[in-house]
Amino acid sequence: MNISSLNVLIGPPGCGKSTFARRHFYSEDIVSLDIERERICGDPGNQRATEYAVSIMHPLLAGRCAFRRTTVLDNTSAKRVDRLSALAAAKQHPNPIPTVAIVFTTPLDVCVVRNAERPANRRVPREKIEEMRETIDRDLPPGVPADGFNFTCWVDVDGRVTVYDPIPEVFAGASWLRGARTEVRS
Repeated sequence: MNISSLNVLIGPPGCGKSTFARRHFYSEDIVSLDIERERICGDPGNQRATEYAVSIMHPLLAGRCAFRRTTVLDNTSAKRVDRLSALAAAKQHPNPIPTVAIVFTTPLDVCVVRNAERPANRRVPREKIEEMRETIDRDLPPGVPADGFNFTCWVDVDGRVTVYDPIPEVFAGASWLRGARTEVRS
C-alpha cells in the first residue's frame, strides 16, 4: 500500500530512479519528462519535445496533488529550484499532500556505466552527470533533510532505503519503506 503523497526522486541519470519508481509504484502514478516526451512525439529521448513536456508536467503535478493522488516525480530534481517547484505544487492547496524526498546515492561510476547502456538519444553527457552528482551530494548528503519536505530518505545502488529520522506516522504504511534501514545521525 502506498499513501497519498508526492514522492520526488532525486538523482543523476543512471542512478536507478525509474527502476525504483516502476518497482514500488503504479505506472499511472509516475510523472516524468521522459513519459511526457513519449506521449508528445513517441520518443522519450527527443529533447526537442522537452518544452512541451514541461508545459504538461507542471499542471499534471499540481492537479494530482490537489486531488491528493499518490504521485512520483521521476526527474533528476538535482537543482534546489526544481525541488522547490514540486513542493509548491504540493503545498498550494488548503490540505497539502505529504511530501517525500527520495535521494539516490548511486556512485558516479555506476551512473556513467548505466547511462552508456541507454539508447543513443537518451544518453546524457558525462559532465552533466558529474555536475548533478556533485550538486546532490553537496545539497543532500545522507542524514540532511531536504528543504521543506515532510520526510527525506536515501536509496543506495542496490535499491535499499535508509532513513535517519523516525518514519513519520503518515508514511508508516508506505510499502516501499518496509525494511528501511535506520541510521543514527553522526
